[in-house]
Amino acid sequence: MPSSLTVPAGATTATFDVATTRVAITTDVIITAQAAGVTRTASLQLRIDPAGLTPSANYIVGFSGLRENRATVPTYTESGFTISAVSAEWVGITTFGNPLPFLEFFASSGTVTGEIRISAAGAPFWLRSVDFYSSVTRIPYVIEGFLSSEPVFTQLDVLGNTFGNFVRVFNTRPDLAVDVLLIRLSNPIPAGVSGTNPMGVDNIVLGR
Repeated sequence: MPSSLTVPAGATTATFDVATTRVAITTDVIITAQAAGVTRTASLQLRIDPAGLTPSANYIVGFSGLRENRATVPTYTESGFTISAVSAEWVGITTFGNPLPFLEFFASSGTVTGEIRISAAGAPFWLRSVDFYSSVTRIPYVIEGFLSSEPVFTQLDVLGNTFGNFVRVFNTRPDLAVDVLLIRLSNPIPAGVSGTNPMGVDNIVLGR
């Protein structure tokens, strides 16, 4: 962009062009202007252009790095992807999985919503599928994908009771790149049911 800009006499604004290049991750650029000893800044966000983007490989996040059974997992990283707990207390289960280990949260009454956030250091990626688990309840889920903070797709459904088994859910829009993925599970405890119900995720298949 130009090193200087002249605002015509009697005017309060002037325009100029900023030449940009394609970015691999969403990038905020700070533009600084000075006049008469006063400094002002503005932020310009360069967004990922999904046109022509294709993944080069698929990765399975199977939580193989979990070592301590029932330990709280606020953040977990595998194959360059970061999984962060947004709501509910997610714990690692090293004695069970599809195959073991896997990540789960609990509900003891009412409905508890567990949400995780997946990212790849700002780089675009693609969701292929994810395995969901519940012990004694149905599995209401919502999957949301975002690119440069803009919504890309939303997929939601209620899966039947798996009776303690895992069920694989395929993304209906595996062609759409995202840089943030939210997976939200609702863990409903039916009235009159005592005890706790575990619900969780395993084998998150992602392209990058």
